[in-house]
Amino acid sequence: MRRWPWVTLPDVYLRQPLPAGETGTWTCHRDTTPGDIAVLYRADLFQDFSHVFRVDRGPFYDQTLWREFGSEDACECTVVAALQTPVTLAALRGDRVLSKMPAAQIGFHGTAFPLDPPYWRAFLNLASPLDRPHLRNVGGPL
Repeated sequence: MRRWPWVTLPDVYLRQPLPAGETGTWTCHRDTTPGDIAVLYRADLFQDFSHVFRVDRGPFYDQTLWREFGSEDACECTVVAALQTPVTLAALRGDRVLSKMPAAQIGFHGTAFPLDPPYWRAFLNLASPLDRPHLRNVGGPL
């Protein structure tokens, strides 16, 4: 299982409710596989990580996503958690490990990035104590 930050802009996250159990299609990285976990980074207005997805199928080509977002790769996924306390970009950049993550250094400009095990461990430590058990359950304790 791999972990990924997926990036979305306000035109998507403000019009789309994300309750746990909801399924949908999101842009993803071409190396994503079923069973992977993605944490949703809300760019611009919030600049935080707010939701966790489990990848159910993909990647595959989705013409609608290609036209709307310019991404060739799409994954079907399920929302497995909404973080009670989203992890902010400022907090991530203030962490000695996560601040070195290439995606953080470029402000998550893109659609999907790998979240390697050292960064996942640091992300777990940065998350709220109320969110950590659920994150470990879905994404592994690494």
